[in-house]
Amino acid sequence: LVSLDLSFNHLRNLAPLGALLKGPDCRLIELSIGFQNLWQMPRTDITSVAEALKENKSIKVLGMPNNKLTDNDAALLTSALRENSALVSMDVRENRIGDEGITQLAKVARESKALRKLFVVKNPFGTDGSMALLETARENHNIIHVDVCCKDSINQKIRYNTALNRGGRQLLFEKPPLALWPLAFERCNNIDWEEDSSMNLGQQGGNISDPRVDVLYYFLQEGPPLFEGLICQS
Repeated sequence: LVSLDLSFNHLRNLAPLGALLKGPDCRLIELSIGFQNLWQMPRTDITSVAEALKENKSIKVLGMPNNKLTDNDAALLTSALRENSALVSMDVRENRIGDEGITQLAKVARESKALRKLFVVKNPFGTDGSMALLETARENHNIIHVDVCCKDSINQKIRYNTALNRGGRQLLFEKPPLALWPLAFERCNNIDWEEDSSMNLGQQGGNISDPRVDVLYYFLQEGPPLFEGLICQS
């Protein structure tokens, strides 16, 4: 068994599931336990699952949407993620996690080497939570998706930075293939420098389609100190 979906089952006691996740023979890769509290039932206690995640090495995709999770639950998941090295995707959409909980999750995601996707949309957090997610997208180049629904400047920057990560921004912390430089400079020649094109990198440069070119263009446009070092290397 590698995939288990227990959504819409009114689960109130997750202790048996926690025991399964802790077991040495657990091979589950995907687990979904969302939508447990749609009919005003008592909130599902996720403590046993969170504790099990500290030991589990197989779960890569965890879905817990619409479970009335709070900041306290986010703290449990944060503690679990600090010790978990396998989880690639976590879905806590449509819960009751505020700025405090989102900030905690964003911080641990910033330090994670495994996590790639974080789904947090439709939680009641504001600017503080969004800023924490932005810092995560900027600093952890493994994060390729953070779902956001608002179109304010912070969330646009989150989308921009996760797009750069998908394009391979991590390459810029290595020595880029020299063959990419002509493509990067060709891209720059086609940019209207009078316009803010930072959110439309994939549409610039005609038929140039290598996503890594967008990453190099990002450094040409933003001009961080690291780019000077890369110029010297090449």
